[in-house]
Amino acid sequence: MAKSSQARRQNRLIGLVAVLLLILAGLSAVRESSSGSSPSGTSTPGGTDHSNPTGSLARPADTSLSWFNHSLSVEQFDYDMSSLSCTAMAKYITVDLCAVVKSEHGDFMVVGTEGWWDPQETNSAGIVKVPLDLTVYVLTSENGQKRAMSVMDGTVSVDYDGDATVMSAYVVKTEQGEVLALHKHPQSQASGSYDFWDELQVVAASSTGAPTLVAAYEGSNIHLVGDGSGIVFSSDRYASPTGSSSEPKWSTLTSLFPAGSESYSWNESMRSGPRLSVSSAVNPVLADTYDFPNSASTKADA
Repeated sequence: MAKSSQARRQNRLIGLVAVLLLILAGLSAVRESSSGSSPSGTSTPGGTDHSNPTGSLARPADTSLSWFNHSLSVEQFDYDMSSLSCTAMAKYITVDLCAVVKSEHGDFMVVGTEGWWDPQETNSAGIVKVPLDLTVYVLTSENGQKRAMSVMDGTVSVDYDGDATVMSAYVVKTEQGEVLALHKHPQSQASGSYDFWDELQVVAASSTGAPTLVAAYEGSNIHLVGDGSGIVFSSDRYASPTGSSSEPKWSTLTSLFPAGSESYSWNESMRSGPRLSVSSAVNPVLADTYDFPNSASTKADA
């Protein structure tokens, strides 16, 4: 009996030791997991991480409506120049729209040239389209010669018989330097909000210096400003929550800002209200404009 009792005590001790070892192993795993990750929305070196601001409905900015592509679908060019310059580019091609953007990650230049079109030639839908071809350049001296090298192409068009339309190129100062906002809008705001859909494209230099489309939107009666961190733009909403015509018109206010941990993308957050304002607004600089040819204006000139 003494041997049996001693064996039971030894078994209990072995069991307790095993349990303690399991508990210690679990605590060690928890500590390693905690030290290997950090919660989103915390401060990071060089500034605040805006990737998940509290209560701001943040998410990746939309780019599905992009005018741009990275393919070699059109002719690629290199132009000899010591610095990115719209004046220097005009020596080589017809420049209808141009803007140079400078940032801490790298500079780039966007050049727009009116594409070929004919008022007598319609597409399959019987519509005459007027295209504006867009090319993005960076400055490089790789392989010896300093030059502007094309790295991204795009195109946008309007109906020749549609509303008179303008392309405005804005340079907006942000916490990472300048970014480009291309805004396609009607020449006159006299028409109703939903008779014309504005289009907005935002191009910024990534951390590698590569120009990247970071946001693309359509909206009604778009207006944009900077807020120091990124870009904020407003667009008309259909109605107020009550639907009463006597209430002030409601707007959507969309904030665009660098995604922080994501080198090649920006985030968006949205609000709505009757009178939306932006604290510490930074007015964008209008770098250039382009008036699309229009049948009404052509007849007026004649």
